[in-house]
Parts: sequence; C-alpha cells; structure tokens
Amino acid sequence: GRGFDSQAIAGWNGPGPYKIVNNTLQGAGENLIFGGADPAIAGLVPSDIEIRRNHFHTPIAWKGVWQKKNLLELKNAVRVLIEGNVLDGSWTDGQTGWAIVLKSANQSGGCRWCRTTDVTIRRNLVVNAGAGINVAPTGDNPATDTTARRILVTETVLENIGVAPFTGDLRGFQLLPGTADITLEQSVLTGSLQAALMLGR
Repeated sequence: GRGFDSQAIAGWNGPGPYKIVNNTLQGAGENLIFGGADPAIAGLVPSDIEIRRNHFHTPIAWKGVWQKKNLLELKNAVRVLIEGNVLDGSWTDGQTGWAIVLKSANQSGGCRWCRTTDVTIRRNLVVNAGAGINVAPTGDNPATDTTARRILVTETVLENIGVAPFTGDLRGFQLLPGTADITLEQSVLTGSLQAALMLGR
C-alpha cells in the first residue's frame, strides 16, 4: 500500500496463543504487527506468541513504491518469544527505518490496558535496516497503565545497519525514557552508525 499500512500478518483482537514458525513474511508497512488498533474486547492483550525461524523480508525494489515502516512491531502483546528469525530490509519512509519497534500503545484512546511486556528477542539476524531495535514506553497517546518493560535482547546480530540504500536513524539500539527492565546482552552490531546504543533523547 501507499499512504496506508500493509502487513503480511496483523493481529489486535484475538487473545492468543499464536505460533508463527517457518514462514517467509513480506510486507511493506510492517511485515508483522500486534496492536495498532484498539481491541473490541475489554482487557484483551494478545498473549503467548511464538515467532520463530521466519524470514521477514522487504525487497529493496519496493523502496519509493510502497510505504515502509518497519519489519516487526509490538504495540499490545505479552509473553512473546522472537527467536531464530532473519529480519531483512527497512528504510526511512513512513517511519525512520527501524527493523523492530516495541511500545505499549493505546492506539485510539480506548485501550489503557494495552501493553508490551515480557518479550524475549533471541538468536536473530537483523540485516539491511536503517536502524536496529527501538523500545519506547508508550505510543503517541501516552495514556496506558503499563509502559513497555521486561524485554530481553540476547545473542542477536545486527548487520549492515544504516548503510545506503537502507537509510534511517543510524542507531543500533534505542531505549527511550520510561521503559523498564530492559536487558541487552551478547549481541553484535555493524554498520554506519551514529550510536550503537542511545539512551533517552
């Protein structure tokens, strides 16, 4: 799509569990997103989500053709395992080129309970992106009961970050104020970077 988001997989109104394993996921806006709309069911948070051994891919030939935001985004999800995936192809367009974006987002103002917590990102390869992993406490509407927290990033390789034509924020990891209980360990980062780790703004 152009002028609106398009995805390979999007979920916001089901409780889970979800198992997304061994797929090729090509999407322009976001390849995979949980959240992005307020659930119709009060208190619902997509939970117990397994995302393993997938190839998230946005072809560079789509640059300037379809609207790009990121490869994987969580706005309302708990107990998520993201393991052994290849995430390939993100650049500045609708957003600023991040491969992975995590936040607790009360998207349209009717979901104070929406949250992103208890996420493990392990043994992934992130390649050809304008920036790596961005964790924000909340979305544009800050009225959430719980900010993004309890997130582990481990044994993950970020390669060719911020190298043209994959333009973006030129940062490996960004943790914005208000996030809590974030662990980054045993990961490798290469590319054309302004900062490997940005704390705050």
